Amino acid sequence: MSLIRRLFSSSRSTDLKILEVLYDGSCGLCRREISLLRQTKVGRDSSRTKFIDIANRDFDLEEKMLHWKGQVKSVDQLLSEMHVFDVTNGIMHRRVGAFRHLYLHLGAPSFLVHWTTIPPFDSLMDSSYTLFLKYIRPVLSRIVS
Repeated sequence: MSLIRRLFSSSRSTDLKILEVLYDGSCGLCRREISLLRQTKVGRDSSRTKFIDIANRDFDLEEKMLHWKGQVKSVDQLLSEMHVFDVTNGIMHRRVGAFRHLYLHLGAPSFLVHWTTIPPFDSLMDSSYTLFLKYIRPVLSRIVS
């Protein structure tokens, strides 16, 4: 496939992955984004995209640990940053990589996602995400309900 075609293609039509999106249901900002993601075509396809509220009292980390092959150690770790588990490949994606896999899965054009893997943009995105988690998310999660 040509470079131009790959950049402008969407992974939705050829990618049959099953993803579990782990989110903090106690965070207003997180709930809002998950609500928007559920409205996408793939987000509504519960056979390919599962949204798991890790702040829910019914969430059982012990049970999920076996399923996630020990790639997560605690609920605090899950709550501290974005996690997406690729059920098909058995890989837990974290931070910016989790967003990349999720948005490609939901059908975002490749060129909007893949530029975040190219140096120096990859480091810039990771640093920006760290700043977001530390300073912006706490404030926005209280404002957004």
